[in-house]
Amino acid sequence: MGLDEQLNQAKELIDSDPKRAEQALRKLVFDVPGTDVETVRVKEQAIGSLSDVYVKLQDAKSLADLFSQLREFFGAIPKAKTAKIVRGIIDQIAKIPDSTQLQVRMSISLRRGVEAAHCC
Repeated sequence: MGLDEQLNQAKELIDSDPKRAEQALRKLVFDVPGTDVETVRVKEQAIGSLSDVYVKLQDAKSLADLFSQLREFFGAIPKAKTAKIVRGIIDQIAKIPDSTQLQVRMSISLRRGVEAAHCC
């Protein structure tokens, strides 16, 4: 089964079985090797769908954890794609009630990471 087919099957589960969708999407994001254009495209879409799952489950902590877990992937893709994904995750967290403090902590963490990357 191809990556696009796996992605589509996982997306179909979001409304009916979000936990199974989460498992399938995490597998696509973290278990599929490669950084070629096609693989990155599928992973980017899977990250977006995984963010949708966490919003549906009202799970801001898992969204923040996802952000942290993606750091290695961010190092392997262009900065513009990284920025798009990070912005998407932060926007998704904003959809979850009572997540303002988490948004602030993530923004501070992101700023410190950017400053560290440019310090030397």
